[in-house]
Amino acid sequence: MAIDQGTTGTRVILFDHEGDVHSSSYRGAAYLAGLGTGFWRDEDELSRQWKLERTFEPVFSADKRESLYAGWQEAVKRALRWEHPKAGA
Repeated sequence: MAIDQGTTGTRVILFDHEGDVHSSSYRGAAYLAGLGTGFWRDEDELSRQWKLERTFEPVFSADKRESLYAGWQEAVKRALRWEHPKAGA
């Protein structure tokens, strides 16, 4: 990510050179800061600053997803019941 103040004076233009998760986090923080400082009037103006690059669709069947989710829920339940051994035991 690069910041260029030369073309706008007091305004900052953010150039995102990567499409990775970190860049998305930086962009999100910059968007929130811009909203908080009045750089953008509202979320509608801000929403025009980005475009959808791609979407991800599930590849598992509904049955497979539900089975995996049930297993994950069971693992969470067990983890919440985890007991630490007592000292000296």
